[in-house]
Amino acid sequence: MYRVWNFVTNYSLLLIAGALIALVWANTHPESYHHLVHFTLIDHFFIGHAHYDAAGQVAYRTLTLHYLVNDVLMAFFFAIAAKEVWEAVILENGSLRGKKAATPLVATLGGMLVFTPHLAFCRLCPRFPMRTVRLVSLLRLSSI
Repeated sequence: MYRVWNFVTNYSLLLIAGALIALVWANTHPESYHHLVHFTLIDHFFIGHAHYDAAGQVAYRTLTLHYLVNDVLMAFFFAIAAKEVWEAVILENGSLRGKKAATPLVATLGGMLVFTPHLAFCRLCPRFPMRTVRLVSLLRLSSI
């Protein structure tokens, strides 16, 4: 696991640079960015975005770059992050033992309970009516 951690720390600047480039690109040329992100990798695959027939049944699925990154690779990322946190808390010499674990745990709970996405939306867009915020929250929950 230490080799993976060294790889991640060595290449974290590339990750930050890639995120900044994507942010600028998505805001300056959204059509070309959208075209790349929704590029079809494999059509008629067993995972991916569902395409429905007239009866409302899934006809086939398309694996796109967007689906691969958001749904597949993020699952691996959070699995590795959960493993690291688990080792830091559980191991006898872990870096988050005892009182050291209080700050990250309280921050995590605060992020999940207090500053949820719909509250962030309310703070950032106060002119939207509350029914729009509820609709956005319900749509987000239904997509999980």
